[in-house]
Amino acid sequence: SSGINAEWPLRPGTKVLAGFTITLSCNIPGGAKSISWFEDGDEILEYRKIDENTVQTNKGLIEQMSVSLKVKHSGSNDNTLKNYTCKGKIYDQFCPDVHEFESAPVTVDVIPAQPIDGPGKYGETSYEGDSYEFTCKFPNPMNDRSYNVYWKYNNKRILNNGDLYDKSGNRIIDGEIHTFDDYSEEFGIPIIESRFKILAVNPKTRGEYQCGVTWRNGVMIKSEEAFLYVRHISLPPRITNAVSGSTATLRCTAQGNGAAQISFYKITNSDGRNITISGATQTDDSSGGLDDTVSEGQVVVQTADSDFDYFYCNATWGNRSLVSERVYFNVFETCTNDETEAWGVLGSVIKIECLSDAALKDSEHGTQYQDEYGRVAYADASVGWLYKGQNDTDFKPIDDEIRYSLESPWIGFDGQRRRAITIGPLESSYLNNEFVCSVDYTDSDRYNFFGGEIRSSPTTLKISNIKSFTTDYNEVIEGQTFNLTCTAEGETKPEFTVSNDMRSLDKSRYTIITESIESKSNSTVHVAKYQIQSNFATVIQGGQDFYCSVDFGSNSPERMEKLKITTYYNCSNAKISVLGKAPATQSIDYEDGQDGNRNATVTCPADTNNTRYSIYESTQAKGKAVCKKEKSTDCDSALIPLL
Repeated sequence: SSGINAEWPLRPGTKVLAGFTITLSCNIPGGAKSISWFEDGDEILEYRKIDENTVQTNKGLIEQMSVSLKVKHSGSNDNTLKNYTCKGKIYDQFCPDVHEFESAPVTVDVIPAQPIDGPGKYGETSYEGDSYEFTCKFPNPMNDRSYNVYWKYNNKRILNNGDLYDKSGNRIIDGEIHTFDDYSEEFGIPIIESRFKILAVNPKTRGEYQCGVTWRNGVMIKSEEAFLYVRHISLPPRITNAVSGSTATLRCTAQGNGAAQISFYKITNSDGRNITISGATQTDDSSGGLDDTVSEGQVVVQTADSDFDYFYCNATWGNRSLVSERVYFNVFETCTNDETEAWGVLGSVIKIECLSDAALKDSEHGTQYQDEYGRVAYADASVGWLYKGQNDTDFKPIDDEIRYSLESPWIGFDGQRRRAITIGPLESSYLNNEFVCSVDYTDSDRYNFFGGEIRSSPTTLKISNIKSFTTDYNEVIEGQTFNLTCTAEGETKPEFTVSNDMRSLDKSRYTIITESIESKSNSTVHVAKYQIQSNFATVIQGGQDFYCSVDFGSNSPERMEKLKITTYYNCSNAKISVLGKAPATQSIDYEDGQDGNRNATVTCPADTNNTRYSIYESTQAKGKAVCKKEKSTDCDSALIPLL
């Protein structure tokens, strides 16, 4: 008799993974001279002999042989049944005839060395930001746990923790791998299951994925490659800065296996609603293949009509959409001058400064946009000044009609660009001239900036000066009072000074009775009033000059006007002596002299407070005398001769 036994772990009908080694043992009685091995009737030539013995039993001699051989598969995807037998030949000097013995077959179910379930199809689709999981299942009918499972991306080995890094140390894939033993009810064998999960799909995770397993005995199984497509917004909208009155183009690009529909939305300032921005257009480029279609959308907006600070885009494939992050939309509204009015003192100079946005913004909080190197990004611009005279209909470049100088532009830490113009010395003809600052911005693709020209509101030039300096009396008598009124115009109340010598008032001659300074409500007109008593006659010196000085501060020159006041002597108490009778009423008394002449006594009218009368000889005819009215000059006693 003869037989074949399958030693542990093999038993008749057991399942074996192709490539694994099985051990078979053959027992032939009578001391066989040779033993051969067969698989499905074909002799096996490659095997490893483990043991061969001749054993004496109670049934006689038995020839035993144990061999190890590698199980092969037919190459199909299905299991294959393999029948193994052994044959022995017996002969010796006592029995020259050759006897052959063949064992009963041992059937082994050979499982092909291929995955039961691979990572997926070639052409799986995922969306940026989603997680995606691959699963591989491998047969392990022998339940041999000396295996190692691996995963590859574009033929690069993924770390056991599921991560993959490039040569620069940048992480390409953030993932995790879980591998465990399981049992397949479908196949009725132990299996190895491994799951590789990409935690956040991104454009870099697009590519080929493969799983595999190796056993310590050298058996290896690897899956087919599965290609993962990633649909994503490849170029999301960028932070946009634009000049008021210009147009800005908002752009968004999506990429993936199939064209996407691009749309734009704005978040309104008033109520925060998301509203579609109409007028969007797009182009689809499949020059790289249908599996790598680039869809570029854009929409043009008028900055003057913009009612939003943020916008975003949608990329839609079928019933699935991706939404970009919202980005800031900033409009450079205006440049500003110091004020709507600029005041300067006649004869001085005045500086007007123009402020305009230079630093690009990246949020409604006014934070400054930084480039890829962490530096603040500025918009390029040229700054100039225009003016309009009283006879001009529009603004024009400043020419020789205006004396001016320009400072070099500079940018402060607040992100504002400044450029000042200095005008002057101011002339009266400059009054009410208007000045505007013009800023011409240049487009920048690098910073996604849309330029244009903006102008400041006009600044009207006002000139501070004395408008008038008047008095109610230019001639007074000692002891009388007179009023001085000095009127000035300026942005703020100036400091008034009244004097005789452009410095101070001579208090030995004049006394200030009252003094007041008024500024009219909501007006730039300021009035200083002085009531002054004159205590000294200045008629002999030709009168006295009075000066009104106005100081507007800020190191500006004083403005000054003058007028003349003449003070006469007070003759109301002066004594006048005459030869003969003191004059009473105007009369001529005649008297015949003893010598034959006729004499006349002339009497002048009575003197008043400011008038006196004297007699002088007429040049018209000898012997005539008339009365002459004079201003009071010297009120000492005087003799009045009679003619």
